[in-house]
Amino acid sequence: MMTSCVLRVQAVCSKEGNVFISPVSLEVVMALAYMGARGNTAQQIKQSVHLPEDGEDVKANFKALMGSLKSTENMTLEIANKIFTQEKYKILSEYRAVAEESFLSGAQELNFADSEGSRKIINSWVEEKTRDKIKDLIPPGILNDLTRLVLVNAVYFKGFWKRQFDAARTRPGPFHLNSKEEKTVPMMHLKAKFGYTESDELDSKILEMPYQANGISKLEEKLAGSNLSEILKHLPVREVEVTMPKFKLEETTDLNEILQKMGMTDMFSESRADFSGISGVRDLFVSKVLQKAFIEVNEEGSEAAAATAVVTMLRSMPRPPPQFIANHPFAFLIQDKESGIVLFAGRVSHV
Repeated sequence: MMTSCVLRVQAVCSKEGNVFISPVSLEVVMALAYMGARGNTAQQIKQSVHLPEDGEDVKANFKALMGSLKSTENMTLEIANKIFTQEKYKILSEYRAVAEESFLSGAQELNFADSEGSRKIINSWVEEKTRDKIKDLIPPGILNDLTRLVLVNAVYFKGFWKRQFDAARTRPGPFHLNSKEEKTVPMMHLKAKFGYTESDELDSKILEMPYQANGISKLEEKLAGSNLSEILKHLPVREVEVTMPKFKLEETTDLNEILQKMGMTDMFSESRADFSGISGVRDLFVSKVLQKAFIEVNEEGSEAAAATAVVTMLRSMPRPPPQFIANHPFAFLIQDKESGIVLFAGRVSHV
């Protein structure tokens, strides 16, 4: 199963400044919502997230995905799902079974009328699953006595570069915020063999830096229409001089508008939403989809985490080696090469 390029680029392009999201986190939680959607609501989610036509294939694909995204000796990768429901609110046994079997999702009842207590319980679960990197996913004011269901997905990643930067070579250097402004930041330096190419199609330099486990706006618009996976499959390996900043991002993204622009409109409408596959009746609609993501990149490697929540309410040639110098806004991906799944995607506009 390929992670949707549309989700990645739409989210990155829609926001100014730094951006960091987890496409796989969003897709997992949307697929979990899809399994309880019916009618046009389900059709809109399926088309927007590019899910298979057959619901059984959706279940099989995500069961395989949940089983494949695991830690290895040199890399930590954890993904977890959970359904938080209003106490005594009826959830169909069929939906619970799909959530447990295909999405490895447990369930927990809360009293959403106690909005602050419920918020703390959900946020504590997210903190635990993301090694304390994602805090306060659910902000105050989101939950209330009409909340019936919160679907949450959390992803955590930590990997070490296959060829690490020497911290002794890190020194201050300019990062160009735009054509007129620059900022001095710690810049890392390394000369080694990497997958590298210069793409006329994207008008960009592309560098692939593997982890030990092997495993902006104009550029982003071009990424939406290009087959980046094919480009990455055939990157020639050559010696490259790499200069890039150490950076840390923590970004919260309200995905309601993005998802509606992608075609998922009915699920946000009290009158049109159909999640009868969850409760047996058409009494649910989505009030908020939030994602909060964190990444830190340094000489050793990268550490990243993300969490997504869907809140549903009751209606109411010999020559000098090329240089890859990331001293200006750039886009980046953390991708599983074997499956093609994009775990995280972002844009660094300032550090």
